[in-house]
Amino acid sequence: MKSNNPPGQINYIIDDNHVVWMEASWLDDKESIEKFATLLYEIHSGELLEDTLRFLKEECSKQGSQKVYQKILVTMDKMFLPDDALEEVAENSEKDTPVVSPTEVALNYLSMF
Repeated sequence: MKSNNPPGQINYIIDDNHVVWMEASWLDDKESIEKFATLLYEIHSGELLEDTLRFLKEECSKQGSQKVYQKILVTMDKMFLPDDALEEVAENSEKDTPVVSPTEVALNYLSMF
């Protein structure tokens, strides 16, 4: 649901140097500030991650770009747990204990949607 004058919004932009820029705005009333705070919390707590990934998957599917969606998932998985961290965990764990990235499990689950 888009509105010409939403109670609050956040826009993230990444430049060629991987610097993330943020723009934010909100209406100056108590209810709008509370809605903006809710939005900010949901974004940064991870609560919107599943919805965001589902939305991106649908959009990529509509555009025939499923490989783009897969690339996004693979890139995110690498960011959440770099390969060297996984190797370190494997070296320090018991040999009979499987080591699986929690994000790999989550992303595999989300890719079913």
